[in-house]
Amino acid sequence: MPTLAVTIAIIAGVIILVILAIGFAISRFYVKAPADRTYVRTGSGKPRVVFNGGGWVFPALHQITWVDLRTMDID
Repeated sequence: MPTLAVTIAIIAGVIILVILAIGFAISRFYVKAPADRTYVRTGSGKPRVVFNGGGWVFPALHQITWVDLRTMDID
């Protein structure tokens, strides 16, 4: 039977791993659109257009298409 100190260490390790997993998910799957670009997220559900914000994009479920909003010169 583990002692109280070992049990506390195991629980602290599990909490740290959960925090790291959440941080990884946020950094990997949250896509933010800059001011001069937008993206269209397709996949599960309705297509969603994201302007000046962000959204969750899971590679197994969604596909994104970037759209440039800057003005173009026509010669």
